[in-house]
Amino acid sequence: MPSKPIWRDLAIATLREHGPMSKAELVELLGPSGARAAAAIATARHEQPGKFFRVTRYEVQRGRAGREIPIYAAGGGVDAPRPAFGVDERKATQAQYYRANRARIIARTHARRRGPVSGNPWATLLAPSARREVAASMRMTERNSRH
Repeated sequence: MPSKPIWRDLAIATLREHGPMSKAELVELLGPSGARAAAAIATARHEQPGKFFRVTRYEVQRGRAGREIPIYAAGGGVDAPRPAFGVDERKATQAQYYRANRARIIARTHARRRGPVSGNPWATLLAPSARREVAASMRMTERNSRH
């Protein structure tokens, strides 16, 4: 005779009391027993899809790569449609990141192309005519050190 599904019942009771949440939030809320309850969600969804738990929505992960996080609710039903995660969506996400961080990306690219900058950090404190002389002497020093 199979044992009573106490972890599944705990997950159902918690989701009914606190509302829809992700498995990570469930683990955080329940403490050490939360991992077993989260595993019970996966087992119940695999063995009896749509009977005990359903996905109400998906949340985009912030600060890490990967798929969206499913938000579970107690009760049967049809899962919410999973957002597309193809090449076109990835390109759109990368384009949005580029638009938001354009200045930083361009500066980093220019710095990489220029290579390491060797110079005197105090040169900007000099008058422009003196800067030319210092730059010329620095170039002479670099040429002599290469040979």
